[in-house]
Amino acid sequence: MRTVLNNTREVFHYFANKVQSEGRCGNVSFNGRLAYSYRAVIGKHFPDGIALSDSKYSVTTSSHQSDLRYACQHLRRVYVPEPDSDYGSYKAVKREVESLLRKASTAKSKRECYLGEALDKVENFNTFAKWCNSELRIEQPVTDPESLKAIAKGVKEELNRVNAQRKERERLQALDNAAKLVEWRNGANVYLPYSQAIALRIKGNLIETTKGASIPLSEAPTLWKLINRIMRGDRDYEIGQPVGVYRLTKIRRDGSIVVGCHDIPHSELSLMAQSLNLE
Repeated sequence: MRTVLNNTREVFHYFANKVQSEGRCGNVSFNGRLAYSYRAVIGKHFPDGIALSDSKYSVTTSSHQSDLRYACQHLRRVYVPEPDSDYGSYKAVKREVESLLRKASTAKSKRECYLGEALDKVENFNTFAKWCNSELRIEQPVTDPESLKAIAKGVKEELNRVNAQRKERERLQALDNAAKLVEWRNGANVYLPYSQAIALRIKGNLIETTKGASIPLSEAPTLWKLINRIMRGDRDYEIGQPVGVYRLTKIRRDGSIVVGCHDIPHSELSLMAQSLNLE
């Protein structure tokens, strides 16, 4: 028996037609009733037909699934997430059907498509469960308009609950960040989110940013005069002059500046100027 076959399609044609008990080529193989892409089971023979995986995989495995489906055209086919596991497929199909019904409850043009897909998934699984001699079954979903309205209401309530929880987390996080910023301004070494607007503090003879950069304190008076002069003008300026080890690349009319990769708002610069009695 020749177990190393010529190509992927030959492997799956041998498997589909039960030419022999095993075979392989590259990353595809079959052994007994199971067909594999890498280590994933993508097909399983049963006396009444074949179960094929409809799970989403990599591009390569998706190509293998397509070749296997083509080779099995003459067989009765059912599609389930895990052809070698009735319980794994049961859990996955339940989740998929619930997701499709939620989509159908709020959809307009694609409602019938979502409902049809949900019904097909249930029918495929229940046939697969019979083939496996499993007692697991999924009830056909109720798809009348009133049931869909109830689902849509539940989806909306869940979305509102999730949004409320998110807003509360954001509120508490903002309070925590504000407290940490006060600690940081007072000299503490605390973590601040990188996405937070840049703040400034005086540390020794340096002006330091929350992103960890610093410039000499002695540069502040000249820089502040330059910012005020440009704010009285009619356009932004691209400067290019050095500020410490960094380069001042832009001063905007709103008083904000760009130094290196740091975009510093005018509000922070003004606070610094006040603390240095430059106002």
